[in-house]
Amino acid sequence: MILLLVALPALALEPPVMKVILTITGKVGDKNTATAEIFDLAMLEKLPQQTFNTKTPWDALPIQLTGPLLRDALLPKLAASKLKPWR
Repeated sequence: MILLLVALPALALEPPVMKVILTITGKVGDKNTATAEIFDLAMLEKLPQQTFNTKTPWDALPIQLTGPLLRDALLPKLAASKLKPWR
């Protein structure tokens, strides 16, 4: 039991070192602040990245966007909170 308690902090989300660009609040598992889970750009870049092409109202041609899916940030927290993930 003691070994498990010592290992748990290693699984916790590290605090950001750069400017926070994503804040997740609510019942979503472990937080890295008192009230929220916060991410900086470097933390988001460590998540699996997806690329897709899309049209936007402000671009005449389709553009390519790359970044993590929000579910990749949320799924570990949903599992910890015992909430059911969406499909």
